[in-house]
Amino acid sequence: MRASNMPKRWVIALLAALAWVSVFALPAHATFAGDNGRIAFRRFLDEERSTGAVFTINPDGTDVRQITDPPTGFVDRNPDVSPDGRRITFEREGDHYDEIFVVNVDGTRLTQLTRNAPGEVCNSGGTCSGSPAWSPNGRQIAFRRASGRIQDDLIENQGIFVMNADGSRIRQITEKARPALGEDTDPQWSPEGRQLVFQRNNVRSAIPTDGIALWTITLATGCEKRITPWDLRAGDAPDWSPDGRRILF
Repeated sequence: MRASNMPKRWVIALLAALAWVSVFALPAHATFAGDNGRIAFRRFLDEERSTGAVFTINPDGTDVRQITDPPTGFVDRNPDVSPDGRRITFEREGDHYDEIFVVNVDGTRLTQLTRNAPGEVCNSGGTCSGSPAWSPNGRQIAFRRASGRIQDDLIENQGIFVMNADGSRIRQITEKARPALGEDTDPQWSPEGRQLVFQRNNVRSAIPTDGIALWTITLATGCEKRITPWDLRAGDAPDWSPDGRRILF
């Protein structure tokens, strides 16, 4: 999340939950820079919801623009606008396919950032990559990646990764052991870019069984910290406040 931009989810949640009459108009990872910037979102293109594209729209609902044109049977989802407002990264999901792309905000220069090795596919020995999030300086993208084969309804490993904005230098940040005891997803950068918040679902022998919680990791040290109690079962796309002091989930 950009330090200077308040996430749109914060605006909606605070208005609904606290009945605030004024909030900072500082855009989120799915919004463009500037007060009340355009919003990026996913829209299904068919009644079966088997195909979906990334669109942008003005906050008043006008000027809807389709940005991506996925093949039939693929859904472009989880768009994230770069801090400079020029590019959108997103997840393209299909049958045994889950990769991260980036595209200019006018729909040009579609570029695939992650890809499987020849002969490997998502959930069958290859990797499944999604939930991308730009770093505050626009130089890196954090994302979740699942890899290995599914056994007993569990993927071998699912952790948080970071790569350069051009898809180079991919490195794993969490859940480096195999088989993993947690499935990590939905990373978001802290405003100063030093930490990531993410959701962890306990699997296998992890205690408590089926536990769900929010965690943070300090990138420089690799130090992880659970920030919500297990009985709260917190998760579902956590996001930082602009000052980095609070997290919405």
